[in-house]
Amino acid sequence: MNLVPVDSKRRPYTSGAGWVEDPVNFTVEGIEPGTYVVQVELPSFPANYVQSLRSGNIDLLHEPLSVPEFGSVLPIDIVLRDDFARIKAHTNRTEVQPLIVLLPQGVLLPVPQLARTNGEKELSFVLAPGSYSVFAFAPTEKLIYNDLELLTKYAARATHVTVSARETRSIDLDVIHLEE
Repeated sequence: MNLVPVDSKRRPYTSGAGWVEDPVNFTVEGIEPGTYVVQVELPSFPANYVQSLRSGNIDLLHEPLSVPEFGSVLPIDIVLRDDFARIKAHTNRTEVQPLIVLLPQGVLLPVPQLARTNGEKELSFVLAPGSYSVFAFAPTEKLIYNDLELLTKYAARATHVTVSARETRSIDLDVIHLEE
C-alpha cells in the first residue's frame, strides 16, 4: 500500500512488499499530517483486483485520505475480488502487434497499465471491472506508456469502454502512431 502526498513533493509512504507479521492487520507508522491518495499495488499477474478501498465512510478510490496533525485515521479496509472482466480488441492494422495501454477512468489517481497479450491476432485480456480508455500504440522506442501527458494528448484516439464483473466486451482499436 502506498500513501501518495497530494499537498507536497515528499515521497510516498509505502507499507512495503515484504513479509509482515499479520498480513491482514498491519500499520504504517510515522505518517506526516496531510492529504494522501491511497494506492494498493498487486502483483503484475494478480489473482484478484481491488474492488473497494475505504477508511470509515471515505471511498479512497475516489477521495483522498486526510491525516490529522493529532490523532490517527480509521482503519483502511481493502476488499479484493476475482471476478475479472475481459476485453477482446481488434485493431485496424495486422502487420505489427500494438502496445495496448489501459487507463482507468473515474478513480482518484489513474495508473496506466500495459495490457498483457499473447501475440494472437485477436487481442484478449482480463482486467478489473470499470471504465477505461484503451490506447493501441504502434511499437516504438519513444513510447513511455505511463506518461499521463502523452495519454492526454492522444485521448481523442482512445477507445472508451465500460465492463462489469465477468463480462466480455469486444472493441475496435485504432493504432496510434506517435508523431515524429
